[in-house]
Amino acid sequence: MLISNNFILFILLILLTLALVISTIRTYDRTTWLLEIFPVLIALPILLFTHKKYLLSPTLSK
Repeated sequence: MLISNNFILFILLILLTLALVISTIRTYDRTTWLLEIFPVLIALPILLFTHKKYLLSPTLSK
């Protein structure tokens, strides 16, 4: 069974969103939480838009 890369990226995006939502529940300080997830919010769109041109690993393209 072959699963497309777009489906895998979609599932990973949902899991990341779920992890961020869970991590925000009962946080001690929302500002600190935002500063901790800020790099993820910057890097994720960059990785999503460039994943076809700049592969993280050649084995991912097969």
